[in-house]
Amino acid sequence: YPHKISALRFIIKRFFQSKITIGHVFIAGGLGLFLLLYILRSGNYHFPVLGFESGVRKVLGDLLLVRPRTKEFLIGYPVLFFTLTYLGRVISYQNKWFFYTLATVAPVSMLNTFCHFHAPLWLSAMRSFNGFVLGVGIGIAAVFVYKISERIWKVIF
Repeated sequence: YPHKISALRFIIKRFFQSKITIGHVFIAGGLGLFLLLYILRSGNYHFPVLGFESGVRKVLGDLLLVRPRTKEFLIGYPVLFFTLTYLGRVISYQNKWFFYTLATVAPVSMLNTFCHFHAPLWLSAMRSFNGFVLGVGIGIAAVFVYKISERIWKVIF
């Protein structure tokens, strides 16, 4: 196994000598901020809910009977739908891990919904269904907006 240890040492050395650009710093900072907000909003940290968000939650609760989880229908399912639609065309296969990682927010959140044993099963099922339908709808709208903006971009430039 000595050749495997030297190969691993070479890989680690090369990783630590790689160049970091400003883009990498911004991406890492954005991901860090996203993860921080995700963790603060997921737990019982009493992170304040903005007035606008509170109003949207109330409207969704009134319209749908059971309010879906925000991260499911705003992040998880739309990113998953967009990625599945544009993988290989707009999103390269090399970058698919980033989009699929963001899309895992939806199933993790859905699993978390069913982990609340104090809530009735029908309530959790409705919440997950509403999140899926609303998220796919937002994903379809995102694909539609992307197609329109792509056409406008081609006309302008």
